[in-house]
Amino acid sequence: MPSPKTADELLRQQVGRAVRRRRTDLGLTQAQLGVRVHRDQASISKIEQGDYRALTTAIIIDLAFGLDCAPGDLLDWPFGIMHVAALDEGRPSLASAS
Repeated sequence: MPSPKTADELLRQQVGRAVRRRRTDLGLTQAQLGVRVHRDQASISKIEQGDYRALTTAIIIDLAFGLDCAPGDLLDWPFGIMHVAALDEGRPSLASAS
């Protein structure tokens, strides 16, 4: 996968890494996690690779529930999200908005 350019791409990669880490810590396979969150193994694989373009807040909540953690644990909040937003080349800076 090419290096991410947008906040969405960075966020998908960040969530994917967190899902994989938590899943393996729990000793779950992708298929087992998929059963817990009502998704197939291929979708879990795409999520973990940062390639799941339809990643929504609802899916992040489902993943957190399936991984016995808080949604924020998958978002690395607050630093991770702020870092993602700061690296988004298309996002105006907060300083220029004031």
